[in-house]
Amino acid sequence: MTWAHGVFLGATVESETTAATLGTRGVRKHNPMANLDFISVPLGTYIENHLKFTKELKVIPKIYATNYFLKDEAGKYVNDKMDKRVWLLWAEGRVYSEFEAVETPVGRIPKYEDLKTLFVRELGKDYTEVEYLQQFSLRVTKYLEKMERMIKIFENIEMPAAFTEELKTQNERLKLAKAKYGEETISPFKFLDI
Repeated sequence: MTWAHGVFLGATVESETTAATLGTRGVRKHNPMANLDFISVPLGTYIENHLKFTKELKVIPKIYATNYFLKDEAGKYVNDKMDKRVWLLWAEGRVYSEFEAVETPVGRIPKYEDLKTLFVRELGKDYTEVEYLQQFSLRVTKYLEKMERMIKIFENIEMPAAFTEELKTQNERLKLAKAKYGEETISPFKFLDI
């Protein structure tokens, strides 16, 4: 997608409280750029600065979002610590046009075959379709719920127009996907034919 979409993804990060934070563990909180405690200017200004970053650049950097903390229904992490190596190598490969990507309503994701190859080559282990489905299926209903939370959070904050447009567009893409597929969770394989 675009730099603005990447900034939007960062600005809408939510994380659970941990033992490193005060208060109850496991509470979902809005944590822009996973950096909220260190933002020393109004959030709208902070986001605007990120959006402006590429204005004078001839080559726009690629931007990636990765959820290292994705859990299954039982609360177990779906990635091993070393799996991060594969995600980083895939992102690097995208920068050098070594890998294609699957376009989804929330951004570009890896193709299963590329991850399968990287897992064998880099970690010496198999990467199954079950793991791919678990990690990359689009949980459209959950995303729409998140968009509603974000709309409420940002409705009283002066945000740049580009951010507001990304929020609106992301919400529309998700609603279209839900209407098209009629599912709460959409397999990433369904997006191969878009």
